[in-house]
Amino acid sequence: MPSHIPENESQNSEFEFVAESIPKFLSRDVAEIIFESGQSLRLLRRFQPESPLANPHMTQTTSLPGIDWQFSWEDIQRVQRQAKDYELSILKTLQQYNKTGSITEPKDLLHEESHEHVVDILHGSNNSVAPTRLDPPISDIDNPPSNPLPPISPSISAAVSSFLDESSPAPLNSSSTSTPPISLLSTLSFSSPLTAQSRLLSQATLRLLFKSHSLRSHLRLLHRYSLFSDGPFLTRLSHALFDPSLPSSARQKGNRPTASGISGLKLGSRETNTWPPASSELRLALTGILTDSYFSDHEGFSPSSATSSSSSSSNRHKELPGNLSFAIRTDMTNDELEACMNPDGIAALDFLHLQYRAKAPLDTIITRSCLEKYEKVSRALMRGLRMLFVTRNSLRERTAALRRRRRDTKEEATIQKFHIEAGHFVRSVFGFIEGRVREIWKEFEKRLDVLEEGLEGYELVGSGDGGGGGGGGEGRGQRQSVRALRDLHEEILDSMLKACFLKRKQERVR
Repeated sequence: MPSHIPENESQNSEFEFVAESIPKFLSRDVAEIIFESGQSLRLLRRFQPESPLANPHMTQTTSLPGIDWQFSWEDIQRVQRQAKDYELSILKTLQQYNKTGSITEPKDLLHEESHEHVVDILHGSNNSVAPTRLDPPISDIDNPPSNPLPPISPSISAAVSSFLDESSPAPLNSSSTSTPPISLLSTLSFSSPLTAQSRLLSQATLRLLFKSHSLRSHLRLLHRYSLFSDGPFLTRLSHALFDPSLPSSARQKGNRPTASGISGLKLGSRETNTWPPASSELRLALTGILTDSYFSDHEGFSPSSATSSSSSSSNRHKELPGNLSFAIRTDMTNDELEACMNPDGIAALDFLHLQYRAKAPLDTIITRSCLEKYEKVSRALMRGLRMLFVTRNSLRERTAALRRRRRDTKEEATIQKFHIEAGHFVRSVFGFIEGRVREIWKEFEKRLDVLEEGLEGYELVGSGDGGGGGGGGEGRGQRQSVRALRDLHEEILDSMLKACFLKRKQERVR
């Protein structure tokens, strides 16, 4: 089922889900549960190896029901009850681990005899046992069986015969009425224990992301800077990019830095025709804007999340989480390069972007695809920011010119009216986009609050009544998985792209 991906190709997953490789007897839902459980377990083993779920010996106080075919409703309900008991038992172990940081290993599980034949479908086999199970070479599969096959179970034979013999239906009071449809047997037989294991692993993995690796703080970081929700940062950035009163950051003969060290790119009022600016000019103009804004009021990061690269107390020498920084895009097409070379064009700043690298395990949620969507939204907001500055500045200059001339002709009144209406139009469009992005993010925060609240104390949420199909319940429980959170993040960013008129179906609007 899984297909290997080179490590240098993807940091957030060692495997990908290949639907074509699912065995025919498994439904896609069950296969996805197995795959997600494996992903969660790998994350726990790598980043929280002391977790009880990462150690099979710690979670055997209650045995997980076997993964086996069940051919009656009674057997299916029995397996569902066992799965629920197992989940509750492991939850108690996790609660103890959450409070004390350790758990008491059962003495009866420490004996070697109790582990001789334990093979966990998720954790793998005991090293001393696994080789003996694989002693016969794979080529023996093509040979006739050395031992006679065991007789077919009467329950299997009866179920198959009942399904195939349509001409003689069994009476209503026969035992065949307690046999579930064969097409649902795999789902009903396997989903309950697999779903119980998957829920436990998903909750532990989400706690790892939210509690140990401050996922919310990294998401807020992207919100503050990539989506321009930080007011002081946005003001300083606007001045550094557009303000004509700031000294130029371009290196020219006789041009000396000011005492304050503040300079700008002066887009739209540059004395030179060179555009885009050199990387040295960008560094001079934008250095310190991010770090000063972040370290003046950073949210929730531990010292390990943002380490200082030197002993100096200057913010400009400190490293931001995810190495957040301004950078020049390297993936631009020829058309995009040509468009951004015009300093008077709307795409003049498309070469600039905020660079952020999500480290594992955060890259399971903040994926490369998500970062590309953040960049698209940020680029649209940057264009709107420039249009706002241009319309405000042109109206201000036009009004000042009229006051100096002290005359109001019909032509000048028309021009003034155009400046006013253009500014109103830009403010309205940008206000709509900015408002929708803000509303979408607030909704995202609310859903994250609900999810994080459900993780407190390893509560058993979304487990349902152990009904058919593996339970899973409705609402909160179904959303508590790494994959569900990643899909939610993608969904939120897609909504923002739509609000910015950046979806493919909205090309005519643009």
